[in-house]
Amino acid sequence: MVTEHTKRTAEEARQGERGRPVVKVLAASLFLAVVTFAGLGILHTAGVVPTIGAIESPENY
Repeated sequence: MVTEHTKRTAEEARQGERGRPVVKVLAASLFLAVVTFAGLGILHTAGVVPTIGAIESPENY
C-alpha cells in the first residue's frame, strides 16, 4: 500500500486544529457545566441534597 506523505515543519506537525468546531465544543461544555451547577444550587436551596450511588452524607446516619 503506497501512501503520500506531506512535508511539514516541526511546528506545523505539533499544531492542533483551530477554528469554530473547537470553540463550539468548549462553549457547549462550559454551558453544560453552568447548567449543572445552577441545577445543583437550586436543589440545595430547596433542601434536597442529591447523593450519588452508595455514597451517603453523614447526616443520614
